[in-house]
Amino acid sequence: MSTDNKVNDFYSNIVHEFRTPLTLIISPAEQILNDSSDKVAKENAQIIHRNANKLLKLINEMLDISKLENNKMILQSDEGDIVYFIRQLLESFSPYVTHKNISLLFYSDFQELHIVFDKEKMEKILNNLISNASKFTKVGGKVSLKLSLLKNNDLQIVVTDTGIGISKEKLPFVFDRFYQGDTKRFVDQDGTGIGLSLCKELTHLMNGKIFVESVVDIGSEFTVQIPVTVQTKQIKYERIINVVHSKPNKNKDAALPFVSDEDTILPILLIVEDNEDMRNYLANFFSKTYQILIAADGLEAYEKTLSLVPDIIVSDILMPRMNGFELCEQIKNDNRTSHIPIVLLTSIGAGEKRIEGYEYGADDYLSKPFNAYELSLRLKNLIENRERLRNFYLGHPVPNSKVKHSERELKFIEKLEKFVDKNLMNENLSVDDLSEEAAMSSSQLNRKLKALLNLTPNHFIRKYRLQRAKILLENREGNISEICYKVGFSSPAYFTKCFSEEFQMLPSEL
Repeated sequence: MSTDNKVNDFYSNIVHEFRTPLTLIISPAEQILNDSSDKVAKENAQIIHRNANKLLKLINEMLDISKLENNKMILQSDEGDIVYFIRQLLESFSPYVTHKNISLLFYSDFQELHIVFDKEKMEKILNNLISNASKFTKVGGKVSLKLSLLKNNDLQIVVTDTGIGISKEKLPFVFDRFYQGDTKRFVDQDGTGIGLSLCKELTHLMNGKIFVESVVDIGSEFTVQIPVTVQTKQIKYERIINVVHSKPNKNKDAALPFVSDEDTILPILLIVEDNEDMRNYLANFFSKTYQILIAADGLEAYEKTLSLVPDIIVSDILMPRMNGFELCEQIKNDNRTSHIPIVLLTSIGAGEKRIEGYEYGADDYLSKPFNAYELSLRLKNLIENRERLRNFYLGHPVPNSKVKHSERELKFIEKLEKFVDKNLMNENLSVDDLSEEAAMSSSQLNRKLKALLNLTPNHFIRKYRLQRAKILLENREGNISEICYKVGFSSPAYFTKCFSEEFQMLPSEL
C-alpha cells in the first residue's frame, strides 16, 4: 500500500470515528427536545442538535471527498421524476427561508420529467447550492431554481440568488477546496469551503460541468449541466411549478425588551454576535440577571447603543459591517456612550490581538471557547466597578478600591458642573438645556448620568445647587433666603425641604 493510500485510509478512519461521539450528542439532544418541558433546556438542546448536525454534514462531506480521491465513489442509476424530486427538496428549506423572509421560487419547463440519475449525489449538489444561495441572501431577498433540458439532452439546473455576490478576482477560486472567500461581509456565514468543491467533483463524476456568474451586491448564478437519459416528459406551459414564499415575521423584534428611562431592576446587557446560535445561547443564559438586547453586527450594535444606552456590552470581534474593535473604538470615543463597559469575545487567541482589544478601549477580553459562568463573573465585576466609580464621582471614594479613573468621564461631569454653575441663579435651567450642552438627547443624558452617578439630569442639577448652597451657608455668605435664590431655588420653603432630604439636616443647623 502506498503512503498516500495509508494517509487517506487513516484520514477516513479518523473521520468515521467522529460519528460515535456525534451520535451520543445528537440522540440525547433529541430526547430532551421530545421529552423535556423546560423551555430553556429545550432551547439549549436545539442549539446542540443543530450544531451537531452541522458537524455530521461536514463529516459526510469529508468522507465523500476521501472516496472521490480514492476512486471509491460509484454512480447509482435511479429512475425518477426530477421535477417532483426538486420540489420535495425545496420544501425542506421552507422553515429557513420563512425565518429570513426569503422568496424561494422553482421554475420548470416540464410538469414531469422522468430521467435516470443518481439521486443521492444530485441531492448533495442541490442542497449545497440552495443552502449557499439562501445563506448569502439578505432578508427579503429571492432565491430561484430553474430546470430545463438542453438540445443535447443535458439537464440544466440554474440556482440564482439576490445575495452579496462574489468579486471578479475571487470568482475563479470558488470551487477550490477550503476556499471561503469574503463571507464575513455578511451575518452568520460560517463554513469550511468544502461544499462547492464537492459540488464540482460530484458533477464531474456524472460527466457534467458546473460554472458560476456573479456580481458583488447583486447576486450569484450557479449553473449545473449533466447528461441524462430521458424516459418520459410532460411539457408544462406555465413555467412556475412551485412557489415557496415566506411571510414577514411580524414578531421579529418581539425578543427585544422595552427599555424605559426610569429606574429598572435589572441592568441592560447588549449582546453583539453574528452567530445566531451563540446570540440565543448568551441571551438565554443571562436573561435572569439582565435585560437583554441583541445585535447581529457592530453597526446594528452601535445604533442600538446610541438609542438605548445599555449598561454593559458583550461583543464578538470578527463580524460584518463593523467588527468588535471598530465598535469598541466608536463607543469609547463618543461622550454619549464612553462610560459603557465592553467585554470582547473572540476565537483569535493571539496575545497581540488581546492587546489590540485593550488599545481600542475594551474593559475585558475573553477567548473562545469560554466558560459562560466566568463571563458572568466578569460582567458582575465590571458592574460593581462602576458602582465604585459612582462613589468616586459623587465625592465618596472607597478606600483601597480598584477604581479605574476615566479622564473622559471626569471631564464630562466637570463640563456639566461648570454649565450648571454658570447658570446657577437661573431657576428655569432645564434638562433640555443640560442635554444641549452635553450634545446628546435627554434620554441619552439620562442613561449616562444614571450609569455614572445614579442620578437623573434633574437630580444632577438639584444636587449641584444644594452642594453649592451648603458651601455658601458654611461660609456665612448670606441668610437662608438669599442663598436659596443665589442657587436657583424659587421658594425658601422648597429649598429647605430639598436641603433636609439631601443632607438630613435643616439649613439653619449649619
